[in-house]
Amino acid sequence: MTRFTTHYMTHSKLVFGQECNKIFNSPTFLKTKTSLWLSTDMLLRTEWDQIFLVAETGQWLLQENISDSISQRYENCPNLSVIIIIADTSFQQQLVERYSFCKFKLFKLNWWEHNRHFTIFLRSNDPISCIYFSRRLKSQHITPLLLNREDSLKALNIFCVYHQKTLNSETRIIDNSLVKQPKLYVDKYFGD
Repeated sequence: MTRFTTHYMTHSKLVFGQECNKIFNSPTFLKTKTSLWLSTDMLLRTEWDQIFLVAETGQWLLQENISDSISQRYENCPNLSVIIIIADTSFQQQLVERYSFCKFKLFKLNWWEHNRHFTIFLRSNDPISCIYFSRRLKSQHITPLLLNREDSLKALNIFCVYHQKTLNSETRIIDNSLVKQPKLYVDKYFGD
């Protein structure tokens, strides 16, 4: 399991994630690991039908409490889908096996092509909330943020750009206008 520390645990001033106030309107800084895990647990208990993730390995999805929460959500929502973009495929097979009960799609994006990691919870292709953090060059220091719906749309836009990077040149969208309209993009690529 990757060990990390939130920035507030090691520094008195915000250094990592300074760009967040320029990107998002009203982020809530999650100052401890406990607040990060509690926020994740809270979002897993909301009414969602899709999760979009960008992660280094996705290993945290293999934790029993996480996969159990997603499995329980599937019982109430049989159209549940989990879409993940990872840099390191070390846990790819375990993820595919663990999430075989739902619509699970996994894409690979080289670690040097992204430094933003997030989990977006959606309902009917519309973001509900998101946990976001930037992570420079595999740094163990992160500044996690809890994003509201409006700011989650911005994270969804980043997800769409990352997804385009995972596609080969034949399936990549030439007209980037769709990427700038994340809800339409989600409908096209991940809708039923």
